[in-house]
Amino acid sequence: MPMKDLKIERLLQEPELPGFLKALAETIDSASRGRNNGADDLDGFSKLKFEAKREFGQIFVTLKVKFPEAEAPSFADLSGHDAPVMRYSTVKKRLKGSFKAVCHELEAGRMPAARTLEAFFADAAAMVAFPDKGESYYADFTQAVHHFRQTVQQGNPVEALAAARLIDRIKVACHAKYK
Repeated sequence: MPMKDLKIERLLQEPELPGFLKALAETIDSASRGRNNGADDLDGFSKLKFEAKREFGQIFVTLKVKFPEAEAPSFADLSGHDAPVMRYSTVKKRLKGSFKAVCHELEAGRMPAARTLEAFFADAAAMVAFPDKGESYYADFTQAVHHFRQTVQQGNPVEALAAARLIDRIKVACHAKYK
């Protein structure tokens, strides 16, 4: 069952703010390490936004937590034809994020986490199912993603980064024509 977004608002005295931030950091750390110290509320978040405002001699704290959307199948409607279930803008935004995370790791000389790579490959496959959104580049993009997958399987971040840059060049060319 997907978790709903969470919003926490607190009015604190100034000396209470460091304790609040420390408790928040410990909660996030516990959730990321899989420890169950009441941290389930933040486990698996996709976005965390913290805001603190001084108002009337106190600090008004707002914490907004977003969780990933429920995983929906990317293809195959009831008729059995390949058809995207998610909206184009949703897939494009997810692909942009997963590709950015992949490139960030590769540029740092590290191989991306398996979960990040799986998300990227799934989003890349979903992207090429949309008609009239750059179809003339789909074959080149799919081939570049396949080559990237092979370099990732070899475990060499330098070669994988070169393959990722090819994907980026194809994306840039496609966006120049279709945006």
